[in-house]
Amino acid sequence: MGELALIKNEDQGKFLPMYEEVPEHDHTIDPSLQEGMRKKVPYYIESLSKNSQEAFKYDMAVYMTWCKKNRHCALPAHPLVMRKFIIQQHADKKAPTTIQRRLSTINKLHKILGLTRPGEEPEVVSALKNIQEYSEHEVRQAQPFRESNLTILGSVVDKNSIRDVRDLAITALAYSTLLRRSEVAKLEVGHIEFDSEGDAVVEVKKIKSKKGNKDIHYAYLTPFATFWVKRWLKMSGVAEGLLFRSMTKHGTLRRRGLTGQMVAMSINRMGLLIDEDFHFTGHSTRVGAAQDMVASGVETTKAMNAGRWKDHKTFMRYVARLSAKENGMAELHRKKSGQGAG
Repeated sequence: MGELALIKNEDQGKFLPMYEEVPEHDHTIDPSLQEGMRKKVPYYIESLSKNSQEAFKYDMAVYMTWCKKNRHCALPAHPLVMRKFIIQQHADKKAPTTIQRRLSTINKLHKILGLTRPGEEPEVVSALKNIQEYSEHEVRQAQPFRESNLTILGSVVDKNSIRDVRDLAITALAYSTLLRRSEVAKLEVGHIEFDSEGDAVVEVKKIKSKKGNKDIHYAYLTPFATFWVKRWLKMSGVAEGLLFRSMTKHGTLRRRGLTGQMVAMSINRMGLLIDEDFHFTGHSTRVGAAQDMVASGVETTKAMNAGRWKDHKTFMRYVARLSAKENGMAELHRKKSGQGAG
């Protein structure tokens, strides 16, 4: 099958080996499947809820475009093509849930057309497993951004620097709401409801169920985070649309918003103001907030609800390091240290 190759990405490490020899084709869709694409697929899409329709069509377009660009046949898909696609999606910083959804879309397309689902082949299953393992590894390795870090930042940032104010507003909001970096980037001014008591509530996202029922999740914005978000809005003049905007290196505001990667860079920049040895990622604020809640005695169910964790095992990965400092040996050391001090 050829030598194993690695996608050149500093975050991939050893997790995602990939075969070099991936089949190339001059057509994206086999001509024999064109009729099925015209007659069968639209009926299936029509049966979905509105949000699901948009997600399905978007995922299909992303996959088809990628295949065309790389001269791979999308339908039917060779397992190695699918493997390469999901690995590249991971290299492009797509969330594991997004990758899984796109894989499900591609599998569904194959099923509709009476084809074998490539996502069930060993080459694809192993790649997806590696991606999930890497994502868990990334969470475990993320340096937590704790509330104490925010307190320090409140006194060291330049309150007259629009970039400092924006980045602290991003960091404080991400910590307070436990939003993922991609969610922070998509927030709009209208999603925030400011309260007269100095805090605020943020509309996180709308979830569309299979039955078409809407569910809106709200997150709490602390007075500290609210203060810096308000200061950002006042300094930037942003009154509607995307909450956070990109800017030139000279601090001139642009109309376009931020990417998830830009949000992570803003958080890391704030960390460097505290200590040049700090290195924060897009996961750091979620990890830090989770650890602070557990350390303060917040009930696990309430902490999980704040971060929208549905799986207890996933939540525990975020607080694993903190749990180690609370185990029996750590307590024994503290007791002995206390006796020695006396």
